[in-house]
Amino acid sequence: MVRENGEIESGLQPAAVVCADVERYASLADQHEWLLKFDHLMGRLGRGIRDDLRASLGEEAAGRYVVKPAGDGVLLVYPGDIKKALEHAWRIHDHFNTSAGRERQRKYGLWPFQARIAVHYGDVELIERSPFNDAPDAFGRTIVTCSRLEPATVPGMVWVTDAAVEAAVAQGLAESYGFQQIGMVDLAKQAGTVHAYNLTRTDGKAAQWGHLSVKRYPKWLQAEVYVLVHRPAERLPTIHLAWGASHCVVHRSELAPECRAYRIKHKLLGSPTDLPLLLVHTDPPCRVEFPELDFSGKGPATLRPGLPASSEGVQEIDTESDRWYLLPRHA
Repeated sequence: MVRENGEIESGLQPAAVVCADVERYASLADQHEWLLKFDHLMGRLGRGIRDDLRASLGEEAAGRYVVKPAGDGVLLVYPGDIKKALEHAWRIHDHFNTSAGRERQRKYGLWPFQARIAVHYGDVELIERSPFNDAPDAFGRTIVTCSRLEPATVPGMVWVTDAAVEAAVAQGLAESYGFQQIGMVDLAKQAGTVHAYNLTRTDGKAAQWGHLSVKRYPKWLQAEVYVLVHRPAERLPTIHLAWGASHCVVHRSELAPECRAYRIKHKLLGSPTDLPLLLVHTDPPCRVEFPELDFSGKGPATLRPGLPASSEGVQEIDTESDRWYLLPRHA
């Protein structure tokens, strides 16, 4: 706010921030008809969020909340309100990442998109009216951190920072949400690291993990870990692996349709910062198995005796940091 003497008054205050976008949106760049359908889908989501703010907070209070579209995504800023931030982060998750969300997209003639959603909490600079468009706006390091965490988030998931978890627990939200530790995650554009958690909706019941498969390992582990992903009959999946700060993706175009399952040999390096948690997310949903390893002593782990470990007829794919093995359909 600008005072009469020309000085600028700071509006720095604590706020929850949500950043979200969807994967594969860039593939629509030259398909204007699809872009219009997607814009309508995003518009429905934005209107629902604004209507909920007005109904639950009143017109005046809702006017201080930032709801800002950004191409294929959205920036949401909630002054001091982590509760609404988590509600709407989950609303975005439901809009895209659930079975109902996929069906909604099909009604618009779109193939299913997966949303990446990040939530952070900290001080932001809030302005009541942006000089650009007369709407509420916000900026600051907290928003930058959240926007850098969002690209690192596994599509189909909601990742929150430790600051957001602390704010949620302080407001008594631990019974409605679960926070599964992921570990130290590298932010995009070399913006540092944050301690991230996977958000789940519990409402006092069993956690709704969605299509996330999780396996915990000893913290000191340095080994090749196997993940067996059984693909659905209709089409090839995209497979996402996340281990602490490590994140690897193999897309459908890299997978062979004649294979019935994919044995993923993922190099895990234990460290003081990485937590012993391996996350596997598949799109579309697939059954995931984690073959047991033998952790005898402190040396490298090995597959336990009796497990299928034959390499006969196995096709191998290399990525930047991992090696992926495809099991033939007849195996």
